[in-house]
Amino acid sequence: MTQGIVPNPDVVSSRALENLAPETVRRYGIRRGDGVFVVPQGYFGLLPERERRFLKPLYEPVQAGRHALKAPEKVLLYLTPSNGAEQAVTLLRHLEKFRPLMEARRETRMGRMKYYHVHWPRKERFFQPGPKILAVRKCARPTFSYTEKEAYVMMAFNVIRSERVSMKYLAALFNSRLMQFWFLRRGKMQGDFFQMDTAPVLRAPIRVPGLPLLREVEGLADALAVRYCPEGDERMNGLMEDIYGLSPQEREIIIQACPPMRAGRESLPE
Repeated sequence: MTQGIVPNPDVVSSRALENLAPETVRRYGIRRGDGVFVVPQGYFGLLPERERRFLKPLYEPVQAGRHALKAPEKVLLYLTPSNGAEQAVTLLRHLEKFRPLMEARRETRMGRMKYYHVHWPRKERFFQPGPKILAVRKCARPTFSYTEKEAYVMMAFNVIRSERVSMKYLAALFNSRLMQFWFLRRGKMQGDFFQMDTAPVLRAPIRVPGLPLLREVEGLADALAVRYCPEGDERMNGLMEDIYGLSPQEREIIIQACPPMRAGRESLPE
């Protein structure tokens, strides 16, 4: 697992706006909410091909659902000390007007990175194409989104990537009523919200079934990703409870502790 990236800043906050010189604000027309390292899709228009590789699809919690992942609406300027960021001339021109904000960062002041580098990059293999899980860190119900696409995230997510178990199966397991019960009793809560930090996720007891049942779970996960239906979701809950060998009495305890979300919300980001 790894935490999401910290651009610092992603956009111009009210405090950041106060830290910019008034003449800079007036010259560039900078406003609160303007993108710094995070901008809308298409913001740069006809960007040279050599610079497009630095623009990464950025997923936010609003795109993350238990069964499906919506298309990203923003991109991250992923410029790091190791990926040749100095070649991104157009992107550097964009960042130049916000330079005082980044030069105030500790890592920049200590000379460990340039002002145009994201503050805390991560190992890029977690975000590159291939099976992975985007785990929303604070949610009304555990939300683990499976994807094979290139997917970059910020600190609102953790990212899980492993070759020891099917990521599609693991996402379905973590999204199940069974694991919701386990995280409720053995995880970390902030009021009514689950705080899905690294420690409780790594402590979760994972049972991997035989190949036929594993393939059944994966097939059902694919179907729910295309079209959600409560019956399919309940079938998935039943499969997981069978895999863990729950008795009818134990199932009833879990159902009482973890009632369904209100109608129409089961497949949407929470």
